[in-house]
Amino acid sequence: IVTQINKLLRDGCVIDPVGKEISKQQSNPILTEFTSSCRLKEDTVSRRTAEAYRSIRNIFTQYLIEKELDKTPVASFTKKDVYEFLDYLREERGNGNKTINNQKILLRSVFSSMLEREIILKNPCSGIKDFKVTGTRNVPFTPEQKKQVEVYLKSHRPQLYYFTRFVYFGFMRPVEITRLKVNHIDLKSRIILVRAENAKSQKQMPVVINPQLAKIIEAMDLDKIPSNYFLFGRKRDDFMPGPEQEHRSRYSEAHTQVLKDLDLYNNDFTL
Repeated sequence: IVTQINKLLRDGCVIDPVGKEISKQQSNPILTEFTSSCRLKEDTVSRRTAEAYRSIRNIFTQYLIEKELDKTPVASFTKKDVYEFLDYLREERGNGNKTINNQKILLRSVFSSMLEREIILKNPCSGIKDFKVTGTRNVPFTPEQKKQVEVYLKSHRPQLYYFTRFVYFGFMRPVEITRLKVNHIDLKSRIILVRAENAKSQKQMPVVINPQLAKIIEAMDLDKIPSNYFLFGRKRDDFMPGPEQEHRSRYSEAHTQVLKDLDLYNNDFTL
């Protein structure tokens, strides 16, 4: 028996405190198993849902690496570890309770897949309740604050400045803007085409480009950018046009950081 146990241990198996054998796969690094399970999810859901899974995969990967937890055996990742990740979302990424609850749902779903495949013995997200979300109104900036933020964005975060102009002048939802491609913009006809799959109403709809937004679009020099590029792409911190779409939460996080830099952040102002 001792010889058999030693062989299992050499092969990467571990024994839990109550004597249940944990397989070699269960002792694999959490980053490896989470990434694999998340990619399987991405391949079996709708495009929008796949974007959400890609987002949690990227955020969770960054967290594990930053905290040097990426080599933790997947079966050893506990509810306590999940709470610490949720705290990280709030304290270091500036996420609110609604966003954290949504991320927890995705995280729990990925771990559920691992549970079904017997990669883990228990879902570490089980029993974690949603955080309370209170209904709040968005508080408008004062004219002075508005000017202060705009000046800062123009100087330090020009692409984020452009992004906010689509919100303010185009009356578009941030998630719709993240899905815009260069070829969706028809400056000559003064129309932005929001495709059905990207619109809240699920109907293809045009957005009229008013004079203020037209000036912004002209300044972006879209004629020099490949037509199939996303208007605001996935390029860390600068959101330059590119072939990959960035997740909506990254813009809110960047906007929140700007408010913190200007000492204006108080949870009332949102993008």
